[in-house]
Amino acid sequence: MTAAEEAGPGGSKTRAHEPLTQCLLLAAAVDGVREMVARSALFETHPGIGIEEASHHLNLAAAYLANALQVGDF
Repeated sequence: MTAAEEAGPGGSKTRAHEPLTQCLLLAAAVDGVREMVARSALFETHPGIGIEEASHHLNLAAAYLANALQVGDF
């Protein structure tokens, strides 16, 4: 297979289809999700953090995961 064939219709060869890259992307997403969920939980224990901010952090967590799932072949 030539480099052009490997590149596919987008024209540039990416590493997104390599298993190690997929694992790293998913691990980063999981780490991001964990951090955002932890931040969202703070609203119950810290009076200065409102439900809007907690909701924002949960939305960010969902975005991290959605991005990882779009990039990889999961």
